[in-house]
Amino acid sequence: MAESAQTDLAVIGSGAGGLAAALAARLAGLKVTVFEKSTLVGGTSTLSGGLIWAPCNHVQKGAFGDSPEAAHEYLRSCFGEPEDEALWRAHVRTIPRVIEVLEAVSPLRFQLVRYPESFAGRPGSIPFGRHVEVKVVRVARAGRLAKRLRKPLRSSLVTLGEFYNLGFKFGPMRAALRHPFLIGSRIVLGQAGMGLGLVTGLVAACLDHGVEFRLGWRARELLREGGRVVGVAGEGETGAERIAARRGVVIASGGFDWNKDLQERYLTAPIEAPVVPPAMEGDGQLMAEAAGAALGKMDLAWWLAVSLDVKKNLDDIQVGTAVYAERGLPHAIIVNRRGRRFTNEAAHNMAMALFERDGATGELLNQPAWAVFDRQYRSRYDVLLAIKPTDPDPPWLFKADTVEGLARQVGMDPAGLADTLARFNRHAAEGKDPEFGRGSFAFDPHVGDSRMRYPNLGTVERAPFYALRIHLGGVGTKGGVRTNVRAQALRADGAPIPGLYAAGNAAATWFGAPMASGGITLSQALVMGWLAGRDAGGANENLA
Repeated sequence: MAESAQTDLAVIGSGAGGLAAALAARLAGLKVTVFEKSTLVGGTSTLSGGLIWAPCNHVQKGAFGDSPEAAHEYLRSCFGEPEDEALWRAHVRTIPRVIEVLEAVSPLRFQLVRYPESFAGRPGSIPFGRHVEVKVVRVARAGRLAKRLRKPLRSSLVTLGEFYNLGFKFGPMRAALRHPFLIGSRIVLGQAGMGLGLVTGLVAACLDHGVEFRLGWRARELLREGGRVVGVAGEGETGAERIAARRGVVIASGGFDWNKDLQERYLTAPIEAPVVPPAMEGDGQLMAEAAGAALGKMDLAWWLAVSLDVKKNLDDIQVGTAVYAERGLPHAIIVNRRGRRFTNEAAHNMAMALFERDGATGELLNQPAWAVFDRQYRSRYDVLLAIKPTDPDPPWLFKADTVEGLARQVGMDPAGLADTLARFNRHAAEGKDPEFGRGSFAFDPHVGDSRMRYPNLGTVERAPFYALRIHLGGVGTKGGVRTNVRAQALRADGAPIPGLYAAGNAAATWFGAPMASGGITLSQALVMGWLAGRDAGGANENLA
């Protein structure tokens, strides 16, 4: 099989990391081709809220007292001492530059969004200013690829800030009816925010600057000469091809959420319900490992509580729905099969408690898990942001007139649930949670109801009672190719592999197990991709 095409830099994957790499390399003068396994552009990034954690970003205009030192202090408060502090320094230094350059070379315009860090209040955290999102952008700006953009699982007609500020988190349809001009104008103008807006702007910039795209092309093997990666072999519409890449290959193909073998080999617990495209099968990790790259952080994922009762189509398969409202709003709790609460439901990293194991037996202690709520909740809020209070109860939502009856229906310990609710209600009526502190942490009110006296707490005592099954899901694995501050792939001895880079969820995260902040996923993808593209183009400054 002879080489059928040539480029300077081959980028595998079209999410935020891959697009950032492609754009950075093209701006540095390289011929760049993006190879996307799916026939749709955008990867997991289009499914996201589009939030970006960007310390010291230029939109702040220095008004919030942020500093690189404070950002590092906050990261330490979340993860302890870093394995390689240079990676953190590179991240904090690079993300504000990426945001600023994107405004100069793309249709993207950024704005601050009020969103707390996961461990807000810890040393180094600041109340406001580190999170940015894109303003709405016309999808048509993506040109010939506009109809190839992956569709998000939820409406992108509003920005993430609007989603929270305008009440969409309580009930999207009802909020849309309260803001008909806003929604109508966005539809007429073909505008999008959140992840779709971000990807639209990145794709537009890539096309405007001459990046080439090959869709429906699956990478299979990295081509090497004398220890250097010089191209990639794969399959496209015309069959098998070998692509020569003079300056190397960037692997930005996402995680391994849909690869059961890799899940079983590495993850702490299986991801029952991935909420990512089915193309995320670990192709990049496997190719890089075969080429001598070391893998790291393969036991980690961006964990998420998910329901499989309301399903949405994604690339002709059905995926679950993220559980948000039922975690933080009043009149609901989450319990295990013993009927016991096991975490602060409103915490940003709540899903990590779903894979806690018994130290002696290895048994998963909190699976199955259930969200339990009552008539007070059902009459105020949408279930899974889909079933309105005025809608009939769906057949998959368990319902009973007594707590004990509900527990028996779902196979839960009736006495345990009754005792849990009795204790929870006694304290919730006073706005307290002595067991897990729900409502007392700075992040919690963000997922609560600010209209209520206690945004996160309310009794669960008025029949009928309901139960919703909660599964362990994820929005991407965190493990992959180990990289340095230039996003170069590393061997086991720490030496870089010439011509090979990794970004996003195909790379080992530069951070640790918990999520330090919403938006750090996209932030990391943009940083890694940007550094990879610049390094391939010879444009990286001294980052040591």
